[in-house]
Amino acid sequence: MRSSSAAIGATVLRSALGEAVARTLTVRVLSALVLAPPVLVLLWLGPPWTDLLLFMAAGIMVWEWARMCGARSVGWLEAVSILAVTAAVAVGATLGIASAFAVVVLGALAAGAVAALRRRREADDGSFGWFGLGVVYVAVPLLAFQWLRGLETGQALIVWLVLVVWATDIGAFAVGRTVRGPKLWPAVSPSKTWAGGVGGVIAAGAVGAALVRFSGAEHLVAATLFAIVTSIAAQIGDFFESFVKRRFHRKDSSGLIPGHGGLLDRVDGLIGGTLAVASVIALKEVVL
Repeated sequence: MRSSSAAIGATVLRSALGEAVARTLTVRVLSALVLAPPVLVLLWLGPPWTDLLLFMAAGIMVWEWARMCGARSVGWLEAVSILAVTAAVAVGATLGIASAFAVVVLGALAAGAVAALRRRREADDGSFGWFGLGVVYVAVPLLAFQWLRGLETGQALIVWLVLVVWATDIGAFAVGRTVRGPKLWPAVSPSKTWAGGVGGVIAAGAVGAALVRFSGAEHLVAATLFAIVTSIAAQIGDFFESFVKRRFHRKDSSGLIPGHGGLLDRVDGLIGGTLAVASVIALKEVVL
């Protein structure tokens, strides 16, 4: 009976979304089911497990950024970039975020200097200048995430953030592929539609509000608006990475995660969402 129901469900899915889309969605769901539980557990446990997760993510993300920018192996420039970001996360966990940002600045300058030296020796199309940006692009959101997790309400806040961004991704994908319609920004990401963007925002608002309601917290309207802002920021983060990949003629940042490409492809929205949430909370602390 269960196998028959699963077969019927698969047939309906293929009919509604198309064979290729249904296959892609199936791979994505399976990847998420494998990867999501351990990630959520480490985030829930907090330091030092969260810091270890961020440390590993830092190395992978910078390696993928270097790969997108044309690196074929891990040379001096790539090694400096990886060292800068992983060191920033380690310093953030031990000495604090302020010290970690100093490491980011020094790391970006070091990566830029090594890039300039290598550019003098090799013919280049200007891509080496992106390595310094890569240090900032990867390190700052990781440190923001680290800071959020260290807050008094960090445990619940981080889970809320991750689930809102995931809801954005799932809602945008499902609605966009089903409704289709006008493209949102075809020059950067030809597959994304206005319908998908709106679907992602609605899904994020619903999930964000539901989580707050479930926790028994007040300010439901404010939480919904916060989730919508986070969703929009997540989609902006998605578009930025799409822009970088198009700039360097890349389809994916890597092939580490089946159905998703690389880690950067999976967390590009989380990068934007994390920066938005951290900015709002930091501004609130300054004002209040």
